[in-house]
Amino acid sequence: MQQLEAQIRARLSDIDIYDLEMDVRKLVLALRNQATDARLDIRDYELIETRQLQIEKATAARGRLKQLEKDILTASEHNIFSSIDVAHLSANVEYILEKLL
Repeated sequence: MQQLEAQIRARLSDIDIYDLEMDVRKLVLALRNQATDARLDIRDYELIETRQLQIEKATAARGRLKQLEKDILTASEHNIFSSIDVAHLSANVEYILEKLL
């Protein structure tokens, strides 16, 4: 998840958000936050000791990762991510989703 977050942040770092329309700007900011939040969810999932809490954290992480993947696709419609970026990032998200529980 750390690598995925780094890849997303690296791609978004090239973008001047103040040159974007308001809805696209919000999307870019949401992507940054979602990537960080997903990384923290995964970290918490790995550190939790009880199975019940781990299941709850995995559910939250899955939801966040699915939203992240959806927003990556939406960002590609605004030429923030290329089709190659989308394929690569989506594959990484799917890999992480498979590893949860």
